[in-house]
Amino acid sequence: PVAKPQFRYANHFQRIAAFLIDLFLCSLICVLLLASQVSDVENPVKFQEFLLQNQSSVQTLMYGIFFLYFILFESSKLQGSIGKLILGIKVCDLEGKRLHHTKVAVRTLSKVLALVAVFVLIFLMFFNEKNQGLHDIWAKSL
Repeated sequence: PVAKPQFRYANHFQRIAAFLIDLFLCSLICVLLLASQVSDVENPVKFQEFLLQNQSSVQTLMYGIFFLYFILFESSKLQGSIGKLILGIKVCDLEGKRLHHTKVAVRTLSKVLALVAVFVLIFLMFFNEKNQGLHDIWAKSL
């Protein structure tokens, strides 16, 4: 008989806290890269103008950093992003082995799509007259 690996699963708080740490780090990397492109970085108005004038490039950079960050860290020997490492979490397959970078890419894309869905469901209620979420609109409910 093959021995099954024993896991201690990360709880919701640990996973959310790790994600927030990672989100902060990705944002910091993005801001530092963008700040290097602005002539007067200490002028917040110029920085804001730069961001507005280059919205699509900024978004592409943000998504690129997000994907690369998770793909590089979670498929590495560390088996986790910096946030996960701080909280003692490792990412692995069902047998406890390190994930290949393509699986981490699929995992990260799924995470992004899930977050987008949550934001659409919740925040839609702030932008319509009846304060309906998407679930209310589909079910024709209030």
